Amino acid sequence: MCDDNDPVRKEPSVLHLDLDAFFAAVEQRDKPSLRGKPVIVGGLGHRGVVSTASYEARVFGVRSAMSMSEARSRCPHAAFLTVRFGVYRATSYKVMTLLRASSRLVEPRLRVPAAGEESIPV
Repeated sequence: MCDDNDPVRKEPSVLHLDLDAFFAAVEQRDKPSLRGKPVIVGGLGHRGVVSTASYEARVFGVRSAMSMSEARSRCPHAAFLTVRFGVYRATSYKVMTLLRASSRLVEPRLRVPAAGEESIPV
């Protein structure tokens, strides 16, 4: 039971962060003109693949690991951007630092820099 007057929870909680659209979110953060618009990040060449797609692009059926040519046919008006791993890595480090300040029990689900899912008991 939870007492509404008691600010401390009796049961532990788990915070789950799904960072599936992380690269696209970083691009939208850094380029405000892209906010609210479809953003697709990945290899832009003929054989390129989508690394990540913003939620606005997902509405059109664009998904990670899809060929870039398929993504272009589904969402031709999207912003197509190359990856900036250094920026994603630096941003991921900041996010992880904040998470670790909240709990020493951060459990990364994927060991890919700047991507994946995190679960932390809070």
